[in-house]
Amino acid sequence: MEMKKIIALCTGCLLTLLLTGCWGGYYNEVSGGVGFVTFVANDPATVDVTIDGVRFFRAKVRDVSRPNQYAPKYDLRPGRRNIRVQWNGRTIYKRTIHIRPNQTTTIFLR
Repeated sequence: MEMKKIIALCTGCLLTLLLTGCWGGYYNEVSGGVGFVTFVANDPATVDVTIDGVRFFRAKVRDVSRPNQYAPKYDLRPGRRNIRVQWNGRTIYKRTIHIRPNQTTTIFLR
């Protein structure tokens, strides 16, 4: 009897995960998807990125002198976004940019 309960519980969890994952992808497709942002600088580093006034994530910066180097992309909701980038506690970039669905915006840091 215990084995049937465990199997039923595992099946329920698996179904929940599958249905939740499918719905999330459908939502992004219908809403126009997401846009992407990548960061490039002369001195690659890791920076703190704030989106619309909320500390959002730490981002890796690609070296501008190495165009073939992989540049990590970070997904954002499309629309106007206030972006602030900080390095070692100092603001090095602060602008309002427009994120377009399914497109990558490259931000050059100085």
